[in-house]
Amino acid sequence: MTYLRIKEAGLKLFSQKGFDGTTIKDIASEAGLKPSSIYSHFSSKEEIFVTVWRECISKAGVGVSSIKEYVAKVEDYDAKEVLHRYYVAIVGYFSKNKQEYMFLRQASFFAKGKENINDANYSNFMINEASVKFFEKYFDKLKNENRIIEDSNENLFYIYISGMLAYLEEKVVYNIPLNDEFVDRLWSGFWKSIKK
Repeated sequence: MTYLRIKEAGLKLFSQKGFDGTTIKDIASEAGLKPSSIYSHFSSKEEIFVTVWRECISKAGVGVSSIKEYVAKVEDYDAKEVLHRYYVAIVGYFSKNKQEYMFLRQASFFAKGKENINDANYSNFMINEASVKFFEKYFDKLKNENRIIEDSNENLFYIYISGMLAYLEEKVVYNIPLNDEFVDRLWSGFWKSIKK
């Protein structure tokens, strides 16, 4: 129970104040504990941060697991439909889990200043080599079907992700009320920009 309270306090404070702006004392106070109690569960503030980061990434992955299962089961899947499902699922997940989005956004800033972090995914939770690699099979399939323009998978991924990130910044960071229709327009704009 105490372990969970520490993680919840860490998530809240790191998402609001970032790593450097949050102290062990802040986390303890938010969790209703004495600072010394933290060390019974975590060796450092960085350990709390990394633990929360791993859990946020894991939860976000669960949000898209049904799409992965669909692709694994259906041999002749429609790559456009799969990309659309991911788009809607990712935007929907982080629109509902704003604190996790804010935390992962802060994690990107934290990682840039840490030489000892060697996980490329940690430096930016959405734009990284693993993400490009993950989506390339869908872009390759669409190119092989002659449905989209010939461009590098990396460029296609950046076009794909840019609208998603813009939406999340507006909705989550700046609290601008955007609806599902706006997501549909972003998707439509993305598709029109790459289709043949």
